[in-house]
Amino acid sequence: MSVRLARFTVSREGNDYRIHVEDEAGGQLDLAATAEQIDVIAEALDDLLAMDDAEKIGD
Repeated sequence: MSVRLARFTVSREGNDYRIHVEDEAGGQLDLAATAEQIDVIAEALDDLLAMDDAEKIGD
């Protein structure tokens, strides 16, 4: 079962990034990521949003 995202933050710590995720049920997750991993996440989100935009244009 998935829970809805409540908020997230991304901050820089030295050479790494910290991703903090909270869900509506109060669950929290803290992750460390490299710049390359952040790039992969950003590209995946951009691709997904571009597909959504293309579908809206096609409607």
